[in-house]
Amino acid sequence: MSEIVHGKMVYTALEEMVTPGRCAVIVVDMQNEFCHPEGEGAKRGRSYQAAEKIIPRIKSFCDSARAVGIPIIYLMNTHRADALYHSSAELGRRMKKTGGDPLFWTIEGTWGHQIVEPLAPIAKDIIVRKHRPSGFYQTDIEMVLRNLNIECVIITGVVPADVLNRPPATPYPGTSTF
Repeated sequence: MSEIVHGKMVYTALEEMVTPGRCAVIVVDMQNEFCHPEGEGAKRGRSYQAAEKIIPRIKSFCDSARAVGIPIIYLMNTHRADALYHSSAELGRRMKKTGGDPLFWTIEGTWGHQIVEPLAPIAKDIIVRKHRPSGFYQTDIEMVLRNLNIECVIITGVVPADVLNRPPATPYPGTSTF
């Protein structure tokens, strides 16, 4: 059960944390480029099958969360065709990592940038664009979570391995992540 510690409410049970008004679901990078057999990832030999398999479960989970008033936030990997979001250092890092390819996928306004059809956002969902692997670096996510008074986030979707190796401690101070 929850208790007050140093003047702050501390929730100890999952049922206390995962409640409407306190919790949000964040869906990461479930975009055609990463999750569809015709996406750029599949064309370049990357596996999309694992992402494709989890789509029905994520859809069911998001539908259930919406039904009880938990907001859904989509983090979308976003680039521009003119590389405006990338410094020369970032372009060089990408090209070094891939042997010369600047990895320009998920270009805003293209089919590849869109969320896969079964998970397409509805009007009340929130979309946050990210221009780096982390959805918490130089995005609007902190402002969105604070303005919704979110204390707990549930993160789902596809997450590159390098992001898992250096996740944020929390999306912003005072939040829990599951």
